[in-house]
Amino acid sequence: MEKYKVVFTGNLGDYYPVAIALLVLSILTAGILLPVWVYWSFHYFLNQLEIIPS
Repeated sequence: MEKYKVVFTGNLGDYYPVAIALLVLSILTAGILLPVWVYWSFHYFLNQLEIIPS
């Protein structure tokens, strides 16, 4: 059985500007966009993970 390593390829410079903008928009729109912000946060992190053989 092969061993695999999970590597995160994103960085905070990509994440924080969009996350903060979505959070502000969520607050301004009375929470309507809050589910979008939560989805985007999970989606971003899951898309930045790579599984590579170690």
